[in-house]
Amino acid sequence: MKRVLITTLIIVSLSQSTNAHPKVSRHFQSAVQASSKSQATDLAEAARLRASVLQLYNEGKYKEALPLAQQALRLRESIPGANAQQLYLAIADLGEIYLALKKYGDAESQFQRLIKIYEQSDMGSQ
Repeated sequence: MKRVLITTLIIVSLSQSTNAHPKVSRHFQSAVQASSKSQATDLAEAARLRASVLQLYNEGKYKEALPLAQQALRLRESIPGANAQQLYLAIADLGEIYLALKKYGDAESQFQRLIKIYEQSDMGSQ
């Protein structure tokens, strides 16, 4: 994830440089656009997965919801600068599923992760 962020920053700075070679700038702009489209696709997929997770959870189908919640969380984590609130929800969803499955250690680790993220965020410092 750090590599994607660093690459994106380099691409943006090079594409804004007035000394950049026109062909190189177009190449980097194309790469940024492709990356943005991929991220939008991942965000849409994560939202679709979360809807399925919530439906399965409400139906008591926790085992079926678990892999979808894990996948949704992986997608949210893979997108640098993604909506933090959606990441928090994905972690909480997974924790709730673990609780329902009586996997208390796994649930606790997800909730501890939420607490750590909250404390490190701007929200935790208020």
